[in-house]
Amino acid sequence: MRSVTVTLAEREYTICELRSRQNEAWRAALKTRFESVAALIENTPATELTTAGVGGLIRNISNVVLGSIADVRELLFEYAPELAQDREYIEEEAYDSDLMNAFTEVLTLAFPFGSAFRRLGALIESGPQSKATSPK
Repeated sequence: MRSVTVTLAEREYTICELRSRQNEAWRAALKTRFESVAALIENTPATELTTAGVGGLIRNISNVVLGSIADVRELLFEYAPELAQDREYIEEEAYDSDLMNAFTEVLTLAFPFGSAFRRLGALIESGPQSKATSPK
């Protein structure tokens, strides 16, 4: 089991990885909450460039964006009972940027292949590890 340590409102919390079936259920909840973002992006090219069309697009974007931090906060509490115990304190004292950082860390637990991609990226950036040979 993996874990991450996050700081919210100047307190450190350790969040533990959920078991596979729990992770699957949480990912489904994540997908449901953010499908509106994907739909919005998909439908943007089809928006008529009229006052009503652009106005509707702006209204939809603002509804999605303005509610996104609340969704992130709820998803954090759903994933981590460790955070839910301090819910009131976190809601009052944490900054949105702290919530987003914690959410990003939770995503590495919920989608473990993300850490594998980071490791692969680091290997690619460091270049080949073999020693250069001189010509014979």
